[in-house]
Amino acid sequence: MKLIAIAFFVVCGCFGQTTLPPGTVEASSLPSYFASAGGEYNRYATDHGGIDISFGIRIGTTGVFSYTTIDTALVKTPSGGTPLPSSVRTGAASVVAQSSNGAVSLFICGQAGVSATAGSTSATLSGCLGIPIRFGKTHLYAMPMLRIANATSAGVQVVPEVQLLYGFGGK
Repeated sequence: MKLIAIAFFVVCGCFGQTTLPPGTVEASSLPSYFASAGGEYNRYATDHGGIDISFGIRIGTTGVFSYTTIDTALVKTPSGGTPLPSSVRTGAASVVAQSSNGAVSLFICGQAGVSATAGSTSATLSGCLGIPIRFGKTHLYAMPMLRIANATSAGVQVVPEVQLLYGFGGK
């Protein structure tokens, strides 16, 4: 897993060799709001994939977003098996760094919410680090992401994700 995480950051770092001075993000280039969907793996300590859908709304003219995520399993619960959890989380996300041309950004988030199955509900916390990579001058991005999730029912998990993100507004 460590090798995958290291490879993830090395490959993504190759896309953004030229950056603005540290702490500089051109907020006007960021979308006013966005919607994304993607796949994830190893959610809630189970060896299967899931899907997640996220929404973000930029707060004023900053690089901070109100950020909400819904995720659920892609597989059916086996007959007589334990139901697989789904969750709803909300929090904040921030673009903390950006390449000089705005094509690559560094995105961090923190969220809290609930995880539920047919028989139980538990609290969940998560933090993430994502690298939105813009396709040319379009409003479409690919975003590889690593999420650290802590559901009280499953403990701490590292969850790799890949999302396709569409931004509305911005340059």
